[in-house]
Amino acid sequence: MNKIGNNVRITVARGHRPALARMFTEALGCSVIQPPGATDMEVFLFEGGGIGAYYVDDDRALTPAQARDGAWLEFLVADPEEARVALAAQGIEPFEYHDREHLYFAAPGGQVFRLAALAPA
Repeated sequence: MNKIGNNVRITVARGHRPALARMFTEALGCSVIQPPGATDMEVFLFEGGGIGAYYVDDDRALTPAQARDGAWLEFLVADPEEARVALAAQGIEPFEYHDREHLYFAAPGGQVFRLAALAPA
């Protein structure tokens, strides 16, 4: 079976950097690293991989509407309800989608992700 690699990147307007970092670190429990020499990038580490956020000027970033039409991500979390509460504390609320088994959100900057429960070990 094939496997997705660790080189996953989103492009986000610089102005969303603080809110995006809070979302990943505080609400989703990621650690963060900054690749050497890459002042406009942070990598948010999940167990088994990470997502690079590349920060660009507004005129190079997708609008939130464009991001919503782009690729969607899935984050596996131990407790989706706990993650929902942590996201809500930051003003990030789920939106309606036909899949009623999962919660869907737009990150600061518009990138869409859904929460799903980690499979028991």
